[in-house]
Amino acid sequence: MSQDFLSALDFDSIDENWDKIDDLFFNQECHIKKGSQDYELFCEFYQKYAKFAKQQLDSPQRKSVETNSFLQSLDIPSTYNKRYKINLSLIIRPKKRGSFPPHILSEFRNILHIFEDFNQKKKFNRLIKISNDRKALPIFAYQEAILNAVSQNQVVIIAGDTGCGKSTQVPQYLLKGGFGPIAVTQPRRIAATSLARRVAFETLNEYGSKIGYQIRFDKSKSS
Repeated sequence: MSQDFLSALDFDSIDENWDKIDDLFFNQECHIKKGSQDYELFCEFYQKYAKFAKQQLDSPQRKSVETNSFLQSLDIPSTYNKRYKINLSLIIRPKKRGSFPPHILSEFRNILHIFEDFNQKKKFNRLIKISNDRKALPIFAYQEAILNAVSQNQVVIIAGDTGCGKSTQVPQYLLKGGFGPIAVTQPRRIAATSLARRVAFETLNEYGSKIGYQIRFDKSKSS
């Protein structure tokens, strides 16, 4: 198993050729697209990672295990790397690799893997918190009552204080109850887009086609 690590010059080379990195790892066919929120988060993550990695290059303290013939026969690395615990893989098309040395592409891909692992854990923890917060909203206790009222009446008026969950939770209750299509109007553009993103996140449909929005000159919907 190869033990490739980036040097300070390698990091400098990546910074100098970031346009090529964009074309290779963040084009429209990739999971993370240039200009997206995840792309901005990765750029911030990469700067911190590169700074930390450069500091570690001169450090003599590296956690390693004693190797022997048995470990070598199992192809177990002598130096621990976080990438070994990440259960995902990013494939680079050979024709797009360009002039980058293989070890730079390999390690940058590993940095992407580490970012995805970090980002998913962060989102999962946030999702757990949101799930607990949803149950604490005043409207949660009326979920079944709302579904029954909608199924038995053509018009249902729901009144509640600001922040009780009318806009974010009622559409989810209706969607879960089998009603649809569901449209929610908002008085401002930012409110419409923010609401759509929030409901998409809570329903685990951020990259799907069930939740979208439409405002003047912009839309994010499947039809």
